[in-house]
Amino acid sequence: MIKRTIEISGERNYLSISQGSLIVRRENDIVGQIPLEDLGVLILDAPTTTYTHSVLSEVIAAGAVVIPCGRDHLPVGIFLPQENTLMTQRLALQVDASLPLRKTLWKQVVRAKVVAQAKSLP
Repeated sequence: MIKRTIEISGERNYLSISQGSLIVRRENDIVGQIPLEDLGVLILDAPTTTYTHSVLSEVIAAGAVVIPCGRDHLPVGIFLPQENTLMTQRLALQVDASLPLRKTLWKQVVRAKVVAQAKSLP
C-alpha cells in the first residue's frame, strides 16, 4: 500500500492519537483523522500546532517520517524511524544525487504539475 503524506498547516491545530489513528483537532472539532499504518510522511508546517512527545513517538514507531518546518515554511529537521531502513536509504540516495539528475527530476515534477493544472482548467 502506498503511504500518505499529510501536511499540517493553518492555525491552532492539536494532534493526538486515538485507537491507532492520528487525530487533528482545531478548536475542539476533529478536522482530520488518518490511521497510523497509512501515514508515510507527516509535515508539521504550522508553528502553532500542539503535539506531545507520545504523538511523535507513536507516529515514528508506526514507520512514518516527521518533518517539522520553521516560520519560513522550510524544513528545520527530520525524524526518521530507526527500523525503517528503506526510507533512510531513499533519503540518502536523494541527498547524494548529482546536480544534473536533481535538475532533470525537478523539471519532470514541474512539468507534471503544469500538465495537471492544465487538465483542471475549464
